[in-house]
Amino acid sequence: PPRSTLFPYTTLFRSMNLNAGGVQQGQRKESAVFGGGRRVYNGDFTGGKIEAVFSGFEIDLRRATIPGDSAVLKVDAVFGGVEIFIPESWSAVVRGDGVFGSFSDSTVQPNLTLYPNPKKLIVKGAAVFGGVDIKN
Repeated sequence: PPRSTLFPYTTLFRSMNLNAGGVQQGQRKESAVFGGGRRVYNGDFTGGKIEAVFSGFEIDLRRATIPGDSAVLKVDAVFGGVEIFIPESWSAVVRGDGVFGSFSDSTVQPNLTLYPNPKKLIVKGAAVFGGVDIKN
């Protein structure tokens, strides 16, 4: 379809209120429809939501910090894929469901002698005909 046909959908997803859909104030929300994106986060990361519909998205959290013990990231991929990169000092806890798709944890768990109290990134959501992969 011509760009003018897709433009309203892209604008709609980008202009969503950050407090809608279970995202709390201060958390991140990223959406991509028939496109893609890449975000690199620095500083405090308290959680958020990612939606990828017929698109791909990459989230790089390797320079981010979790101010508390854990952060929750809700990820929904429909006919698309999401890659999440986390620091080696974090532990990934994957609680996603795949429907003709998959959630995979490709991380190496932190060495407890180097990182005795690792931060936890809890990844929830669904992958429908798509995939979500968490990596170091």
